[in-house]
Order: sequence, then C-alpha cells, then structure tokens
Amino acid sequence: MKRICLLITFFLTILPMVGTAQEVQESPEVLLARAEKLQAEGQPISALTAYMEANRLAPRSPEILWRLGRQYCRLMEDEFFPVDKIRLARVGQHYAHKASMRDPGNAMARLWNAYALQETSYLMTDARGRIAMGPDIYREAWAAIELDADLSEAWLILGRHEWDLALMSEPDQYLAERFYGKNRVPEASVDRAISYFQKAVSLAPQRVAPHLYLGMAYNALGKKELARAELEKAVSIETKEKSDLRHKAEAAALLERTGGSYL
Repeated sequence: MKRICLLITFFLTILPMVGTAQEVQESPEVLLARAEKLQAEGQPISALTAYMEANRLAPRSPEILWRLGRQYCRLMEDEFFPVDKIRLARVGQHYAHKASMRDPGNAMARLWNAYALQETSYLMTDARGRIAMGPDIYREAWAAIELDADLSEAWLILGRHEWDLALMSEPDQYLAERFYGKNRVPEASVDRAISYFQKAVSLAPQRVAPHLYLGMAYNALGKKELARAELEKAVSIETKEKSDLRHKAEAAALLERTGGSYL
C-alpha cells in the first residue's frame, strides 16, 4: 500500500509539469485506451496513472470516473492486509459514486459503486457497520441491472447479498431490520440467491467467480454433484483477471474437500 501511495503522489506531482505538446497529443480518450492496454498487459499501476491523468484533463467525465473507481478496486488484489484493501475499496467507491452522481443512468458507475461497497463490507469486522451498507449495495446493484440486465457482475453482487441476508444469525437479523425495514429480511431466500448466481453464470460462462459462488451455494445446500460441476468449471476457465487466481484457489480447495478433481 505504501508503494502504491508513493507512486500516486509522484505522478500527481509530475503530471501537471508535462509539456503542452504531449497534452495535445494525449486526449482523455487516448489515455483511457492506453490505460486499458496497460491493465491487459499486467501493469495496473501504470494503468492507474493513465486513468488519473485522464481524470485530471476531464474531471467531470462519468466514463473516466467509474473506470478510475474500478481500477482502485482491482488494486485490492495486490494488498495483503484488510485495512489496505479497505482503503483502496473506499477510494474506488468514491470515484464510482461521483460517476453515478454525475450520470445516474450510467450502469457501470452504479455497478462499481455496488462492488466497492460490498467488498468493503466483507472486510469490516464491525457487524453493525457491515450490515448498514447492505441497503446501498442492494440499491446500486439493482439500479445497474435495471439499466443493463446483462451485467453478470451485478447479478453476482445481488446473489451474494441475498445469500448473506437469507443466512443471517438472529442478532444480525435484528440489526438488519433497522436498516432494511422489518419486511425486507424475511423475504430473502437461498433459492433466490442461487437464481441470481445462475443468472450470472449464464451471462458470463467464461468468468471464474460466478461458477465459484454457485458451486459454494450448492455445496452449502448439500448438492454435492452440482457443486463439483460448477467448481470444476471454475478451476478450468482461463485466467483473465488477477482476482481469478484467488477465486480458482478457493474453488480448488473446496473441490478437494468435496472429493472432486481439479487436475
């Protein structure tokens, strides 16, 4: 985290000094394209720098803001300590929220706002704070789906949210009633959570995470054969994001416990 902060500080100091000729050559659109290319090449810090320069040139652009928020969320994978992951998630949420405020109809802004909120909530040790974030996660994920029903990640967020609500302990249910309202928590169901996971899989069958969470849900319900099928798919899919490595490791570990094979 310290290395990332130092790099960010360095580039924020240097970038305003870049010559006028280069600024003319590199428009925000060019910088966005460069950032995407750098991320695909496994250079997330360089990609972040390009996103930040694009944001400096066009600070009110929702398209730049949500991408900057997404990049901070991606950098969470490079951190070990939860406190550092939370800091990055909160910065990511800050930019995604700004994007959604400037353009409420931007599905990706709403999606990454929900994603950053959910990742933050899972890292929190305070139950009250974690549960208090639930309504915002639910609202933003549904807003993203209403704008674009083909967003697999949004359905995955909803599935995890629904699963958590359905399996809450009694003390947590009491807290949840204060934030959702008394009629919301009882409506949550495991079956609905699974349907959301299935939707995420159907929309993005080549993504690792949807298969992992659907497999985990099946396993928790004792549906071992279905669980193994999904987990085997999770470990066999091509790795595209750094988070895929973590998800594959989780799938492999659970698969081994269920007696399946990931070789």
